[in-house]
Amino acid sequence: METALTNAFGVAWVRREDGHGREIKGVSQALMDEFSKRTRKEIAAELARLVEAYRIDYGHDPDARALGSLRLRANKMSRAAWPLTSGFSALPAKKAA
Repeated sequence: METALTNAFGVAWVRREDGHGREIKGVSQALMDEFSKRTRKEIAAELARLVEAYRIDYGHDPDARALGSLRLRANKMSRAAWPLTSGFSALPAKKAA
C-alpha cells in the first residue's frame, strides 16, 4: 500500500509517534481525526476502563502480555458494529424439490 501510494502520489512516510506503523508525512492528527470514526482518546479511555477492571479482578496491574491483550480488546470494543444492510432476506428463496 505504501509503495503504491508513493508511486501514485509521491507521498513520503514517517514513523508514528507511538511506534505503531507509519503515516503520511505532513498530515496532521487533526486532519486524520476528521476521517476517523474513532479517536485515540476513545480507545485510550476504553483501555483505562479495562485496566481498572483487571486490577479489581486480579489485584495487580496487568503484565506486558495482558496489557497487549487489553489493548486489542479496547481497539475492537471501540469499533461500531457494521450494520447488516441486506441480511438473509436478500438471498433468493430456496426452491422446493
